[in-house]
Amino acid sequence: MFGLGIKRLFFTIVFLSFAFTSFSYAEKAEFNEQEFLDAFKSSFGCKNFRDLIWSNFYKHYEHIYNAKYNEDDLNRLLKINDSVLRENISSLIILLFREAPQKLNLSDPHLILETLSAIELGDRSTPAKRAISQKAEFIILRIEERIKDLGIECARSSAKGVSLRKDFSETRVANPQAGVEKVFSTFYQSCEVLNMPLLRNSDPDVQGVVVVGDHPDGVGKRRVIRSKEKVNSTHFYINKLPEIGSECRNIRENPPIYNYGGKPYASHEIDSPLDFFRRSGSGSNTMGIDCAALVFANLAAAGLKLKANSTLKAVNVYGVSSAMLRNPQSNGLDCIQKVTFTENESLKAGDIISAPGHTTTVYSVGADPFGLSNIGKLSDCKSSNMLTTRFDFSILQSAPIKNGLGVNRISISEYLRWETDWRPGLIFYALKACRAKFGVISSIPYPDGLSIVRHKGTQECLAPPLHLVSEGCVSACNGG
Repeated sequence: MFGLGIKRLFFTIVFLSFAFTSFSYAEKAEFNEQEFLDAFKSSFGCKNFRDLIWSNFYKHYEHIYNAKYNEDDLNRLLKINDSVLRENISSLIILLFREAPQKLNLSDPHLILETLSAIELGDRSTPAKRAISQKAEFIILRIEERIKDLGIECARSSAKGVSLRKDFSETRVANPQAGVEKVFSTFYQSCEVLNMPLLRNSDPDVQGVVVVGDHPDGVGKRRVIRSKEKVNSTHFYINKLPEIGSECRNIRENPPIYNYGGKPYASHEIDSPLDFFRRSGSGSNTMGIDCAALVFANLAAAGLKLKANSTLKAVNVYGVSSAMLRNPQSNGLDCIQKVTFTENESLKAGDIISAPGHTTTVYSVGADPFGLSNIGKLSDCKSSNMLTTRFDFSILQSAPIKNGLGVNRISISEYLRWETDWRPGLIFYALKACRAKFGVISSIPYPDGLSIVRHKGTQECLAPPLHLVSEGCVSACNGG
């Protein structure tokens, strides 16, 4: 059985050596089976076993690899006597290196990496992903149980090639808004964007951006910059930025736009920062990130974990999707829950609004976010009285509006001029807030997909904030 597993692993590695030829954003490197297997084995018995093995898998999707060892070499290198442990390790490697890409019909290495990260988080947004996530969890549990039965102790005093983040025990209050502002200013390398007006429908489109085809997932579009000069001179934020300081990145050299599938770069290392200024993800060969990556960054920059019994890691930016955020606790994200409005608690800054294909973070909230001040009695809580023009909150999003503008801050009432499909869902939540105002509390979700969720903010869901590359540029406007 184990020989067959190693044979499958060998052919999987050979297959991957060809698949990685399209991985254009990374530096070329050799696949080192000895390093991969040794790192896997040395994780046995460690407190952070899961972090270490997932990090090991991610590491081998960061570069182009060429397999050189044959089946006998792999048998020799694994060096595990226990047959139960060997077979489960083999099953996990085959599942993540071969079965998952095949069953999800993935060949693009970027999409495979995104899928692995989603599986680690517990993605169950489709039947196929649910089956793979459940199988991976089952195998990992068996490996952990067998390691415990065998009494194997951790062989690492520190992890070679993997930095470990310190345990977080500080008691503090969650502050989602701090993460949102930090990300927004770091992304544009300027404190000035925090004071710029909200985007309006009447503002001109960004020029110099063109659609060149479809994303590999068949859903989004690929956008590229045809004229950097036009982008810089017409982009709502970039064209208003003051002179870039020497301590900041000159984003005019590589201006960011909306990039479906684009992610801030994150390495496999557990203490990796998020880097908005390095191309990554499955998007086009241009700067910019997609909507889910921005929402993840907002949470991570505030030290808000997705899963309680896990480590907050930059690499998970690849796995989070709008589908997972719509139903977070069904997709492994147990630190995020659907909101329930009460008489004293309505929409909050930092809340996440998600619908099929898009997700955003609430940036700011007025005193009356759903415009309910004129509602005097419960019987007036009806759809016809929920006027979106009276909604008083803004969102931070990455979206293709204004010809592919990308990261922007806009009032929800203005955004609904573009995204009319969101209107019924938000009116539904306005009705819930209205009824809650008169003591009628409901946790029933909107039936057609749009949901508003909120980070729990409990101590087990907090972690050290992830570092953002070049965040020092804007430390003055973020309390630094």
